[in-house]
Amino acid sequence: MLPGLDESKTFCQDRIVKASLRPAIGFLVVLATVGAIVLLVTRSSPQPPRTTKPAGAELASNHPSEAVLANPSLRTTPTKTSGPRQIPQQQANSTNAPLISRLLDTSLALKARRQAARELARIGSDEAISALTNALAQGPPYLKAAIAEALAESPHPAAKDLVLGVLNGSDETAARGAIRGLGLRGDAASAQVLEQTLFDPDKPESLRTEAALAIGDIRQPSAMDTLTRAINELQDDTIAENVLHAVGKRPFTETEGFFRAYLESPSPSPELKAAALESLNSAEGDPSKFLLGYTRDTDPQLRAAAAWALVGADSTQDLAPQLIESIKSEPEAEIRARLYQALANQNTVDTAAVLDLAQKESDPSARLAGLNALAAACRSHPNPELSAYFNQNAVPELTKDALNGGDSQTRLGSVIALRRAGTSEADAALAQIAAQSNDPRVVEATRIRARR
Repeated sequence: MLPGLDESKTFCQDRIVKASLRPAIGFLVVLATVGAIVLLVTRSSPQPPRTTKPAGAELASNHPSEAVLANPSLRTTPTKTSGPRQIPQQQANSTNAPLISRLLDTSLALKARRQAARELARIGSDEAISALTNALAQGPPYLKAAIAEALAESPHPAAKDLVLGVLNGSDETAARGAIRGLGLRGDAASAQVLEQTLFDPDKPESLRTEAALAIGDIRQPSAMDTLTRAINELQDDTIAENVLHAVGKRPFTETEGFFRAYLESPSPSPELKAAALESLNSAEGDPSKFLLGYTRDTDPQLRAAAAWALVGADSTQDLAPQLIESIKSEPEAEIRARLYQALANQNTVDTAAVLDLAQKESDPSARLAGLNALAAACRSHPNPELSAYFNQNAVPELTKDALNGGDSQTRLGSVIALRRAGTSEADAALAQIAAQSNDPRVVEATRIRARR
């Protein structure tokens, strides 16, 4: 090999290698430059804050009330000052915002807040239930009671658990509202919950009596069986009395056999038997013939209870002859007064018999009730003899009692009798009483007829 040839060959190979690497090296330089620029821009740009999803938030998408129960931090924090509470922005922008605002506004009257609660429960949206859940956690007892009562009929799937939570909570006032709501809901599941409450010895008496009354409103086939079992098994007289009132509200065609057996049994006390008769005052249907039989009972307590129930009984029959006979034979003035009240509600009466009874009545309370029955007869069956006696004797007596009666019941009862009669002499007496009476309630009572 010639001298210098190796050096020349090596030199040429170096040039070739360097020439072949130059494009790759240039690409790497460009890539590194771009990466540096991107990194610089990324670090200088503002980044959104990192968020952590709170526990229970997954529930909020479907059941916000459950999310609130699972995580108290989701609840709206109340302010310490009265007035409208701040509500979440999504609620503030909704169509329910006015209702939610009224519900949470502590400066409003309780009646307005309760009405807002009822409307929100009826709407039953996730948003409405979330607001009601917040109010359940923070509201006063009577607001919570109204919320629980309304939620029992809400269509939202979370409402039932909220109601049960209130029922089993520590606030008895709110729990009674939940019980009333379950009674209004009236399905088989509600009836079962109420039955458990009624028979639970660990529940407060106020909740057990409320449960008894609520069961009386339920038209499930099991409701009457539950009430009958309660009467036979529970030994608490207060609870038993409320169970009887619950039975009394039901249709008399359903309960007549129960009451007949109960009143003929030697086991119940006279007080509970009287409560049973009084409960028929609000019965569906006509229990009047059944009650009339007890107006002649030997026990004055039962006679008084039957007479009281007859005053409010929804009777479609002519009871006047039987009532007149009961009045004639009744030795107790208080019971006669109740019988007169029942007689005044009759559509047809023997006016001569009523006049004779009123003329002979000497006890003040019974006589006032008798004059009231006479006044009703004057309007419904006027005749010269009846009108003459009422205008000449009853009107002056009632006017005197309305102005100078010893108690409010006597004064108001006298005004009611005068209003009921509707004669020109009675109207003149009412005008006199309105001008001279110092009792505002009496004056107001005289004006009722003028507005009709």
